Amino acid sequence: MFTLLLLIIMLYIKNNYFLYTSDGYIFSYLIALALPVLLLVIFAGSIVYQRYVLKLEDSHRSIYIWLTSLLVLVSVSVVAFAVLISFYYQSPKEYRDFAYFSVIPYYVALFTVAGFFIYISPGLLDKINGIPGHRFFLIALYLIFWALYPIIYLISIMKASKELDNKEEVEGEAEGAKKEHQYLN
Repeated sequence: MFTLLLLIIMLYIKNNYFLYTSDGYIFSYLIALALPVLLLVIFAGSIVYQRYVLKLEDSHRSIYIWLTSLLVLVSVSVVAFAVLISFYYQSPKEYRDFAYFSVIPYYVALFTVAGFFIYISPGLLDKINGIPGHRFFLIALYLIFWALYPIIYLISIMKASKELDNKEEVEGEAEGAKKEHQYLN
């Protein structure tokens, strides 16, 4: 919870106080977004590892290795996503391709978590030991939302970015024509 609060506060400070500096790199999105996400992933990964995965080390060695590998894969993917999207947020025009590249680690993490969820879902719906059906349904809805949101976000942000680029080009051409007209007169 502390790292989420830190993430929110750092992004608020970045957006409201350091957005309009001349160089923009005093307090970058890499510090404001990627660093708290890294801390959050380390804390969450260590909690999941110590509470759930480590218990399988002696009794189910192959499952322990498999789950540890998946935890590392998801953790690295989430951190890679945060770093790539931080570069994009820092300079959207310059790092437009980073937004597209950030989708790859995002979906690697999402599909890994979704695959694990599907793999353990029969045990989740068990009447004796499982979770209630409405919670299972909510988890499935969250996974579907997490799958669709980046697609919708990227489509809308890239469309707005292209419209802004076109608007700037038209304004630049108009200013160039105006200066040329003044130069000729």
